[in-house]
Amino acid sequence: MKKWLMLCILSVTYGVAVGQGLNAFKNRLSSPDPNYQSRVVATEHGEAATAVQSARTALSGSKLRGYRILIYSANTQNARTEAEATVARFKNLYPTVPVNMVYELPNFKVMVGYFLTSEEALVLWGKIKGEFERALVIRADITLDDLKKSTLPQEENSSEHPDGVQQKVE
Repeated sequence: MKKWLMLCILSVTYGVAVGQGLNAFKNRLSSPDPNYQSRVVATEHGEAATAVQSARTALSGSKLRGYRILIYSANTQNARTEAEATVARFKNLYPTVPVNMVYELPNFKVMVGYFLTSEEALVLWGKIKGEFERALVIRADITLDDLKKSTLPQEENSSEHPDGVQQKVE
């Protein structure tokens, strides 16, 4: 439980630090609210900006237990060529999802996505299992920087929510 709580706190801290700079955050808070014309004044105490920067630096390389999807693994004579072809095919089908090939003696492996929970990984697995029959969800060490890179493939008309609300697709 402690580990999960610490992970949540670190993730939120990292997300705030990465998602927006301290100055941008303060500027957004200080702009008047359109409904009530109220504003928030943020005052830094001590070395707040330095603390945020050091937290971001310290957390960027932290390893977490997460999940990835293994779409190829082999140790045959042609394994490297087949793995490279699998990477190219995956990038062609899902250009927004991170993919990488690794060599762990004696296997060439192709893994995709970075996820904190198996449920998140299963969403992507459900989308790709038709094209990559041997795909399976595996446990893996991931970093917060890896999580920031990971996105799910978008459906063709996914820019509009079923309720008619527009979504921002990055």
